[in-house]
Amino acid sequence: MKKNILKVFFFLLFISCYQTAFCQGNNLNWDNINKESNISKKEVNWLLDSVSNDERAYVINIVSSLSKPGAAQMISSYFFLDGSYKRDEIKPYIDSFYVRPPDSIAGLIRVAYLSAYLRKRILEKQETNKVYVNKFNGNTFNLPKKSLPGSNSKMKLSFDFEPANTIIEILSTPDITSDEILKRLDTHFFKLLFEHHSQSFYTVPLSSEQMALCLERAASNKPIDLLYRYINPYGLLNYNDVKNNLPAYKSLLDTLASNKQAILDYIITSISSLLPDTTRFSRRVSFVMISGADGWANQDVAAVDINYFKDNYTKILNLLVHETYHSAQDAVHLNANIKKSKNEQWLADVLNNIFLEGTATYIAPPKLLTPAEYSTAVNRGAGLIEEIYTSTIVKYDEENAQSLFDQGIGGGGPFYYMGAEMSKTIVAELGEKKLAGIIPYDGLRFFKIYFEAIDHSKKYRNKFSPQFERYIKSMN
Repeated sequence: MKKNILKVFFFLLFISCYQTAFCQGNNLNWDNINKESNISKKEVNWLLDSVSNDERAYVINIVSSLSKPGAAQMISSYFFLDGSYKRDEIKPYIDSFYVRPPDSIAGLIRVAYLSAYLRKRILEKQETNKVYVNKFNGNTFNLPKKSLPGSNSKMKLSFDFEPANTIIEILSTPDITSDEILKRLDTHFFKLLFEHHSQSFYTVPLSSEQMALCLERAASNKPIDLLYRYINPYGLLNYNDVKNNLPAYKSLLDTLASNKQAILDYIITSISSLLPDTTRFSRRVSFVMISGADGWANQDVAAVDINYFKDNYTKILNLLVHETYHSAQDAVHLNANIKKSKNEQWLADVLNNIFLEGTATYIAPPKLLTPAEYSTAVNRGAGLIEEIYTSTIVKYDEENAQSLFDQGIGGGGPFYYMGAEMSKTIVAELGEKKLAGIIPYDGLRFFKIYFEAIDHSKKYRNKFSPQFERYIKSMN
């Protein structure tokens, strides 16, 4: 009997010592670990050579907080939840998490290595992202001076901070459930967000369920959620980023609120000259955080996704102008109600998207391109529209036309800059008033006026084929 009691005692003592070592990442005896035959020397040495002491202790402590190393197999599902699995360069590492790690210290080292290595690859890739600002830089707010005659006082703007504050409040509540989040997202704004981010050029259509689950896990302080936040700091629809920088995002919103009127005046001044003098509207510009686009507009909502900009106020102002101009386009739009055949309507809708995004990009491009990048985007956009013309009018192939359209419009694609080049040509040859007068109409009129400008021009070259030009001029 005493013998059995002693066995149990020593077993419990072993478990206690093991768990202590397991939970204190900066107290592990790495020399002894490296001598273990079942532990990868490559993984141990990489952790020691490529990860700082503090970071290594942090990730080991998170992994040791899991019930067992095998729980990390769940991590793969997170990449599928937020759409990160679409990134080819990290797929092999996601697959590695599917493989059951060993138990005990060997599993701890294995999962810590995979986590730290994949984080490093994700951060390296993120550094190449020209659209997303990766960190706050302590920038101060300075409003550019802009004075244009004839600023339209009939255009009224206001800011809506509620969507961004809703996100911050959710992420500040670690034990919030997805059901509670869904109730918070049941608003007009978020319904339009889901609608916009479900268009065909988004690789993973956004749903309220997906957003709620991503927010729940980004808000959570559970070990498995902390591990994913460490591995993929821009994951869960970018909400890991927001969670990691909550005080900075709150400060950013405070700065925008305190400079609200000056910013609104700047926006009105920037867009007035390229709208009809009779333009009258009242719109709210909303702030939110979400992945997939740095700004967007849908019906009566114009939104700027501040996670893409952090405290880069120059970029924020530019997007505010761009998206507010979309609201102005919507406010002055006139419905033509001219019946067209299915294939003609398909092409007309594409022309309209190019018109709307192109004119807004002419005023305020969503991203700045080098002259070479701009020229490439313009030429690529012209080539895509010619291909869409072939797939709609010459020989109808809706599936191919949709694929081509997605390439042209998705992610601020070449259609934005092709339309901007067309706008620039119209203004240069026919004047700002001519472009402003087109805004209530549609893409067909925009293209026809562009060809009119080309006919007058000795400087600008026609970007389209004679066949396409003849067809556009014949359309009603």
